[in-house]
Amino acid sequence: MTPLGLKHATCLLMGFTNSLPEFQNCTRFIIQDEIPQTADAFIDDIAIKGPKSFYKDKNGNFETIPGNPSIRRFIWEHINDIHRILHKFKCAGATFSPKKTQIAVPQALILGQNCSIHGRTPDSDKIAKLLNWPRPLTVHQMRGFLGLCGQFRIWIKAYTEVIWPLSVIEPRFYDYWCR
Repeated sequence: MTPLGLKHATCLLMGFTNSLPEFQNCTRFIIQDEIPQTADAFIDDIAIKGPKSFYKDKNGNFETIPGNPSIRRFIWEHINDIHRILHKFKCAGATFSPKKTQIAVPQALILGQNCSIHGRTPDSDKIAKLLNWPRPLTVHQMRGFLGLCGQFRIWIKAYTEVIWPLSVIEPRFYDYWCR
């Protein structure tokens, strides 16, 4: 209650306890019917998946929608998914930043991963950073290296078995192991 009447917060303030997980929960609640088939949320980013097919025939021509041969079927399906999800956010009173919004792009860099119709691949800048990482000489430097390696765990077979010997070295034995 304030001198001007009852007030309530319309946005989560930076630094509030659990504001980030609360925002994630609100975002996921809005699109709960779309997860995981069409879209998913990561904090304030919404990734909308495109169609699994381009609907090409034997001759390599794209299938179009009935009644309009100028619109390809896979584009029509994706635009309908985008419209449905944006409508849900509008009804919930959410807003988007026009500068940050990317709609119907063939490839996007999301959390250090290039995402496209062909799947996920690691970002080449992250790979270069990993390859040029200096040899760790302290426990602190090793933890930094392992943190960077963790971003590649989905592409490294048996990642935990590979990384385990580096992560369990006690600081007093570290000098011995790093020679």
